[in-house]
Amino acid sequence: MRLRTRFRLSAAVTFGAFLLLAAAMAWVSRESLRAEEESGLARAIAKGQYERALLRDEYLLFREERVVGQWERKTSDLATLLARADATFEAAEERQLVAEMSARLQAATDSGRPIYLYVTSGAGHGLGTALSVRLDQDADWLSFLIDQLGMKWVP
Repeated sequence: MRLRTRFRLSAAVTFGAFLLLAAAMAWVSRESLRAEEESGLARAIAKGQYERALLRDEYLLFREERVVGQWERKTSDLATLLARADATFEAAEERQLVAEMSARLQAATDSGRPIYLYVTSGAGHGLGTALSVRLDQDADWLSFLIDQLGMKWVP
């Protein structure tokens, strides 16, 4: 093989490898940006749920009407985030979770009554949960139930 032919062949292979590498880098960059956007959206949804729970607790403690308006705004914001998530997430499992969460949010807000929603991340099914955490959880849902039944504390 002549030197010129070898040079051209080597240049063509190098150029092809460069194009392949550039395409791979573009794909990785696009996927990284998409994953970052999805992660940010998931964090925003978790934050919205947490803030709604705080507002619910504040209402149960102090019975201030301003909290009801804030809770409704948070619910509306959360519904908007869930709609964005439905359009953004591509995996079938993620879309199913968003659909279930949207359905639960819709059902919970149609009744006009407050809901008890306890969400914790990184927890299992109760095995290994500390006694103090379980007692806090029980106190939380029991106080919600007592309030919704209209019972009053008489010391």
